[in-house]
Amino acid sequence: ATPRQKSAAATSVIATPPLQTAREIFDQFVAQGYTLERVRAETAAVPRVLASVLPRDLPQIESADQRKQVFINMLLPLLLAENERILANRERVAGLRERVLEAEPLAGADLDWLAAMAQRYGTGVGDLDELLRRVDAVPPSLAIAQAALETGWGTSRVAQRGNAMFGQMEMRDAIFAVKTFDDLASAVSAYTHNLNTNRAYANFRAERANFRERGLDADGHELALHIARYSERGMDYVRDVRVIIRSNNLRPLERAKLEG
Repeated sequence: ATPRQKSAAATSVIATPPLQTAREIFDQFVAQGYTLERVRAETAAVPRVLASVLPRDLPQIESADQRKQVFINMLLPLLLAENERILANRERVAGLRERVLEAEPLAGADLDWLAAMAQRYGTGVGDLDELLRRVDAVPPSLAIAQAALETGWGTSRVAQRGNAMFGQMEMRDAIFAVKTFDDLASAVSAYTHNLNTNRAYANFRAERANFRERGLDADGHELALHIARYSERGMDYVRDVRVIIRSNNLRPLERAKLEG
């Protein structure tokens, strides 16, 4: 099976409010051995359990630390599953690129797939180098920090009612409004696609590629320096994102792995 097929076969969607409270979801994760301490220490994998919405009582949790834990525990599997899907596509692009470099003919199905990927990622059909720069994972530390900043750790109304985790905007009734989504997975997918395709984040993608060329894992704290155009606040926004990454010890989550 391909990596994507493995993921699809082993991934489930947990019951979400009104069926479960934030505390019940947290207890469920703990019972599975899924705690941030264990993930940071690389003694536990992240379960393939994807939440569809945030618990409605998340804003009522008095303990900020517990609220953050629930938020991160719910978001991390979604991010890892999306990165896994992206990396499966990246592996196929890389393999086809090697065949092109070796002057091997590609089957019609492969050519059609590359054309579809080029269209999705906004590249020229034959520019496989640029396609590889775009089809790549987004560091979980960066995504979690941005989501925390944009939603007040999952407590904002638009996050609670519209699964809007990353503050993306759209034109609606002739005005700009926060884009809403059917579920959290859709919000995560739209966020990663935005960073991977929007011209505003070309430097982000170039620096991520530099990490790869040096044989290093992408560092969300460093890559945050290249997303100043994500917000009108510019470098003030970047500083806030980096503070969240440092103060919440999110960097070790870069090494987190999904079960299976």
